[in-house]
Amino acid sequence: MPSIKILHPELAAKIAAGEVIERPLSVVKECVENSIDAGAGEISVSIIRGGFEEITISDDGEGIPSNDIDLAVCRFATSKITSLEDLSAISTYGFRGEALYAICQVSELHISTRQKDKQLGCQAIFKFGQKTTSSIVSRSQGTTIKVKSLFENIPARLKFQASALTETRRIKNLLIGYSLVNKEIKFRLKTDHNEETFYGDESGLLSVFGDGLAAFEHSEGLITIRGLLGLKSLGSTGDFFVFVNKRPVTDRTILKAVKDSFGLMVKNDRDISGYIHVDLAPGLVDVNVHPRKNEVRFVNPNLIYRVIYNQLSKKTRNLIVSKGVLLEKRIMSFSFSGTNYSESKLESGNLSDSIGSDSATYVVKPVTGYKREKPGYFASEDGGLGSKTVFLGILGNGYFVYKRIVNDSLKVKEHLVIVDPHAAQERQIFDKIFTELLANKSRQRLVIPIEVPPALKDVAQDLSAYGFTFESTNDKVFLTEVPAVLLNYLSSEISLIVDSLYELNDPEINIESIVYYIASKLACHRSFRLGDDFTGIEAEMFFKSIESLETAYCPHGRPFKFELSVDRLDEFFQRTS
Repeated sequence: MPSIKILHPELAAKIAAGEVIERPLSVVKECVENSIDAGAGEISVSIIRGGFEEITISDDGEGIPSNDIDLAVCRFATSKITSLEDLSAISTYGFRGEALYAICQVSELHISTRQKDKQLGCQAIFKFGQKTTSSIVSRSQGTTIKVKSLFENIPARLKFQASALTETRRIKNLLIGYSLVNKEIKFRLKTDHNEETFYGDESGLLSVFGDGLAAFEHSEGLITIRGLLGLKSLGSTGDFFVFVNKRPVTDRTILKAVKDSFGLMVKNDRDISGYIHVDLAPGLVDVNVHPRKNEVRFVNPNLIYRVIYNQLSKKTRNLIVSKGVLLEKRIMSFSFSGTNYSESKLESGNLSDSIGSDSATYVVKPVTGYKREKPGYFASEDGGLGSKTVFLGILGNGYFVYKRIVNDSLKVKEHLVIVDPHAAQERQIFDKIFTELLANKSRQRLVIPIEVPPALKDVAQDLSAYGFTFESTNDKVFLTEVPAVLLNYLSSEISLIVDSLYELNDPEINIESIVYYIASKLACHRSFRLGDDFTGIEAEMFFKSIESLETAYCPHGRPFKFELSVDRLDEFFQRTS
């Protein structure tokens, strides 16, 4: 083994810089955080070819003193902390004094700045750690950082970089994230072909996440959580962001608490959209545990988990129940000619027309007669132009398997379609119940009033608009009338309604949640189960009946249809030409 030697300072500097500056995103992150710390009201980022060719970050902050420019690119030079005790009370993004130093070591760095009380500013250029020029300049208040030739002196680092398109997307997400927790700042991003502005206000949030999210805010001791949560399966868009004291982080404790609050609806954080911001006393979190400051360590992670889970489990239940596809008018339309989902919006006035058609409410009753032997082939025209569906058989506990043949102007395309019949019929019945509840306000008087949770007294008038009537006697609340529509599905059995009212005995739940939940409960109760017997003809007719549904999700958010093209199978088995 070779003898141990001290690394040459120049080589050590490049290695250390690589811990902080991994890619163009790292440059933008460090400089934008400096701009925020400088009190900027507007921050503009311009990137060429994903930042590999050039990155420019400009702000209108307080600026850097002219005499401090040379010092600013030195390692461990910072104005944020002066003693060890300051590390336990960090309230700024930057504090280590590594950002500009690290950028300077691996690029050509241009710094231009002017303070508010100065008439002139100054400019300096550094190339791979060495100062080349400096001059006095006339400019507006603030600072501009320009980075060129990133990693030109470390060719090995360039080999493992992502594409320019991927890096652009990462930088865009970074600025979106900062706008969520710095609502007073305007962020701009200019790329090769586009220019965007990001705000943390209501319009900005709508453009990023859509309108299918639930807001939350809760304080407990020295901890405050706030943000927005949505599910992509319920129509929301955008990614999921996590912040601690306004700092974007990746934290397992927070992610687990959020995912667990959704229960089985969420498999990983890619299913979630929105953001959560955890604000807590600096002494309860260590932000100095990672070179790029994108991880934190909590003094009491169990407390963080409990606070988040206890609060979000209420919000996510309401979200799943009341922010469903129909109530939010966010319809996820399944594409029968491909394998992707697309989004569209339906106006409330067209809602009944689109979900109340005969084909959408066709009900297949369970019958006996289909035996799982040789798959049946019952091909027929399904109403589509030049297309037909072939029922192949039943898989597992009762999944229906079909071959869908689609003819277009170019060629015949085949798709494999697997359907969960229970979830599909659940959506059919739910759509019908919900549409009728909105259209028909007639009531049916109960022979014997039934006692319900006292909390429903506060929402009795609102529920009355849907056909429910409550009466109070001696601090007790009784249900005396129910929508006649519901009795058509329960055959005069109302226990399911009462059970739903008790399950939703929550002062924070809204009226739409109650109605949505009852309708979904009834639909589940009335739908057949996996394993019920069907003839091949009936299974084929059932597929035809669900084609007109405006969503491929049951009322609880589970998908009921999976479609895979033969082209995708060829790709998987590497048989593409």
